[in-house]
Amino acid sequence: MAIMPVRKGYMIREDTGERLEFQYNPTFLEDEKTAEYENTNVPGANFPHSEFAGGGDWKFKFSLRFIANGMKYDTSKAVVWLRQLPYAVRHPDGTVAPPKVLLAIGGLIVRCKVTKVTVHYLRWAPALRPVDLQVDLEMKHWPDVMPPKPAPPSKAKPKAVPVVEKITVQKQSTRSPYLDRLRQ
Repeated sequence: MAIMPVRKGYMIREDTGERLEFQYNPTFLEDEKTAEYENTNVPGANFPHSEFAGGGDWKFKFSLRFIANGMKYDTSKAVVWLRQLPYAVRHPDGTVAPPKVLLAIGGLIVRCKVTKVTVHYLRWAPALRPVDLQVDLEMKHWPDVMPPKPAPPSKAKPKAVPVVEKITVQKQSTRSPYLDRLRQ
């Protein structure tokens, strides 16, 4: 029997190609998708009329744990790498925005932008080097193709709908050429 290697989650920065493999996989992953609705109050109604306005954000929240095992793992490198993700950088096309990352955990592989990084220092070495850290991450999905912006409402008059005055129905033959060939 072959032993399968343990798979670890990872993140790749799209602008530099740098990869951070998680020391430990997250113990939880919060995956949230919302829809936006516009409410219109209707006089005399018990509830407002809700109309779908568009899809909301697809958000992810999870925590990563980094523990220094002697000198084998430097927790500060991972924290510095994660902390820089919400900061804006200049991209080759001239835009200034935080970098996008590819998040891979289990079967979930998605492009994201990191919106929040919170570092919890849980334990320190005698030399005040952090040895046990928890990093909480919040991300939003970054779609591969941005949807087009909706056009402003047109003030043009609607076109007149043609009126059908007379409908003529013709009776068709119930015989089928295909069935006639089969009968021969």
